[in-house]
Amino acid sequence: GRAVQLRLAVPLMHSKDGDSQGHAASLVLQDLEDEVFGIEDSPSWTSLQDYLVHVVQHMPNEQARALCELVRRAARMCDEANELTAACRPELTAKFEVRLTSGTPASVLLCMMKPGGHEPRTNWTVNQMSERLERMREAYQVYVRTRYTDLDPLDDPWVEVHPGDVWARVRDLEVRLENACMENNVLETKNAGAVARAIMIWT
Repeated sequence: GRAVQLRLAVPLMHSKDGDSQGHAASLVLQDLEDEVFGIEDSPSWTSLQDYLVHVVQHMPNEQARALCELVRRAARMCDEANELTAACRPELTAKFEVRLTSGTPASVLLCMMKPGGHEPRTNWTVNQMSERLERMREAYQVYVRTRYTDLDPLDDPWVEVHPGDVWARVRDLEVRLENACMENNVLETKNAGAVARAIMIWT
């Protein structure tokens, strides 16, 4: 493996007096933490690079640097998620992509695409995807050991759970708890009655 450094050369934005407005003139993405991960070989990065260059040239230098770093992190996560999905959940035919919103400032989203790859099935922020990616790794480790891939929908990192489904599950657990408590009360009452009868017999 080898470490890869990518330099984005972005044109300066000049003011009327010829001075730089502090826009990104040169953004250097630091050597990647994982030498195996080459930015130039990342499908997630490649598909977004041209648009990212267009976006950062209209941003202050520090904001542009922060956005490039966030996109780099998102691309790394996206590629790993695609590898994990192909390895242990191929039946999903899911593909993850990094996208930038058109707002100001731009936001970074990780999208799980619908089959065909044209429309997002769901969108997650970088932080949300980070938590899901951790669970994907855990699911992959379970798959490696057991070849088991069936997950509870509420625990499945590839599934966006509807709030109504969460409420239904909570309600189901509440009903089960209520029934268990009622059964426990009945058993306690029976046991108390049995003890009382035994005392009466012996006295």
